[in-house]
Amino acid sequence: MENTKAPSVAALLAVCLCLGLAVTPAHAVSLTLVDINFNEELKIQALGGTVAHITGATHELSGVTVTMPGWIFASGYTLEVIDPNAEPGNNPAYLLGAPTDLTFTEPGPGGPDGGVGDGSVKLKNLGTVTLSFPQTITAPFGVINDLFLITDTANGGKVKVEIPGVDPFISGKINATPYGKPWGGLLLDIPDGFQYSQVTLSIFTGNIEIDALAANTIPVSTVHTPEPGTWALLTLGLLGLGFWRGRKLICAKG
Repeated sequence: MENTKAPSVAALLAVCLCLGLAVTPAHAVSLTLVDINFNEELKIQALGGTVAHITGATHELSGVTVTMPGWIFASGYTLEVIDPNAEPGNNPAYLLGAPTDLTFTEPGPGGPDGGVGDGSVKLKNLGTVTLSFPQTITAPFGVINDLFLITDTANGGKVKVEIPGVDPFISGKINATPYGKPWGGLLLDIPDGFQYSQVTLSIFTGNIEIDALAANTIPVSTVHTPEPGTWALLTLGLLGLGFWRGRKLICAKG
């Protein structure tokens, strides 16, 4: 009888691996819109944060104190192209840390950030700024609210969001809003597990007034469900092992 050598386990697994990779979809790293033009005060609270009003009036001595447990605020900036005359106190340093405005501060001395502005920074024309975080952020698994751009009143434009290694994202129009009406903002989803430490914000059209930028670090679950392509790979591997065992039994009986 002809002695047919059974294929090795390694060879079968290699074939299954190739087939599995063929059916696994390629993923482009991109940002996805979650929400835009919402009540930012209510959104912060819905995400587990708190908003405390310094006063009830919308004047230069008002403002807010915001906490967002599990979220990291930008702590540094570079590559800024900001018109210092766009509004009083238009200093990029006021982009750092937690938001202090949320539309509840008018420009003037004695504001919540200690300057002569309202605690926010207006970008117009070709305005741009790169904000960095104090640590590398890993986009948590099972979460879609990953990046929160908190805006102020003087909006009316689109913003381009760039993260190294990710396709640029251009938002829809972020609407202007009156003082004391905390509407605006942009929430983005970043692919689970992607790591980043800086974000560049640039004007695409119109104006954007930014209060703060926050990154989420809270995972919903540490259990990651395999994607369909992974299931296909595992199934092919088991089928390959079953086929090899069957051939081995047939050869032994022969």
